Amino acid sequence: MTSRVPVPARTVSAPTVPADRLFWSIVEASGIRAGRIPSGLWPLIEEDVPVDPEQLWGIAVPIDDHRIAACAIRSADLIDHAGDAVALTPAELPGFIPAPAAAFNFLVGEHEPRAARRARLRRHCVAAACTLLSVVLIAIGLSRRTAAWNAEALAARKATDGVIASIAPHPGWSRDDLALELMHRRQAAPAEFVPPADAAEALAGVLANWPTQVANRPQAISASGASASISVTVPGDAQAFLAALKPPEGWRLNEPRLAAIDKVTRLNLELRKVGGDEGEGTR
Repeated sequence: MTSRVPVPARTVSAPTVPADRLFWSIVEASGIRAGRIPSGLWPLIEEDVPVDPEQLWGIAVPIDDHRIAACAIRSADLIDHAGDAVALTPAELPGFIPAPAAAFNFLVGEHEPRAARRARLRRHCVAAACTLLSVVLIAIGLSRRTAAWNAEALAARKATDGVIASIAPHPGWSRDDLALELMHRRQAAPAEFVPPADAAEALAGVLANWPTQVANRPQAISASGASASISVTVPGDAQAFLAALKPPEGWRLNEPRLAAIDKVTRLNLELRKVGGDEGEGTR
């Protein structure tokens, strides 16, 4: 029997650069992002860095809205300390630098590790693929919706053409021809002519207030713009049906006429619009 002795996990610490290998400076600048020192800032740093800028690699980190902290290292020292690391930071910071050491990672830009660069490119490719897929799906959805709308528009146009063909006095007439003919007929009509009222309002009012909760069998409904006649049969007593039938707003129910046949009551009802004149009926 063997026993296993737990072995503590080994902690791999990221390499750091000794303080005596670094050059520091604080300059007045705004709108600078953390990263490689822009070439335009090197003239401001040269007073604090007694080395040719061509031999240095530097990182800039904003410390407030108007100042940045710059840290530079010789390119040769950077290569010596970087190795296969994914991050390289100062071992310690001067007291006048109000920023964490982790903010000054020298392995960025052209010194970015290959593994980090590959991971970043992979993330970008995945994001681009997801974006492209989303665009394709949206385009397909819009294309299908457009096709459906076009089909509905075509069906509506065909239905309109069918109605026009059924009422046009001559074959091949269009909607504009009918509108022009209607305008001519209206102009030719006598001034005292009053067109019949629309029966649709009366018919819609009767149907909307029809007492479906009471047993009944409609026989006939005729309506004009100002009146409506109803013939209906109900089993037994008709009082429940009459109580449930409510005239539309602005209409009145005249005295009903009843006729009892066996166990069925036949009702003849008349609705009239208050203050209206009766026109031609529509059945």
